[in-house]
Amino acid sequence: MPRVPMVGTKIAAFAVLVISLSLLGCAGQQGGMSAGMANDASGGKTGAALFKQRCASCHPNGGNVFKAEKTLHKAVLSANNLANADALVKYVRKPGQGMPKFSERSLPDPEARKIAEYVLKTF
Repeated sequence: MPRVPMVGTKIAAFAVLVISLSLLGCAGQQGGMSAGMANDASGGKTGAALFKQRCASCHPNGGNVFKAEKTLHKAVLSANNLANADALVKYVRKPGQGMPKFSERSLPDPEARKIAEYVLKTF
């Protein structure tokens, strides 16, 4: 029986992990309101609730599970010209390699803005 090199096995395991985390993030994008989701004064979800639903699986506590240096902390966002809500909303529409794209259809502007404002206020 041929031996499978350890490097190939580790790469395969990492690929399964990445795909699983991506699917978990996508599942959160499709779900409805869960019992723990808070609403704002207008009856919509708060920025915190939207962040928890759509972003926290990859950005727990403002971190980044895929690129540790690309956190959501103010200094990092500023260094990457993402220091305001408009810039963050624009970025999630075309984020580049490593982050899924959030179209206006999948994440409407009002929700994207709430998330951006929450990120800027919280991290």
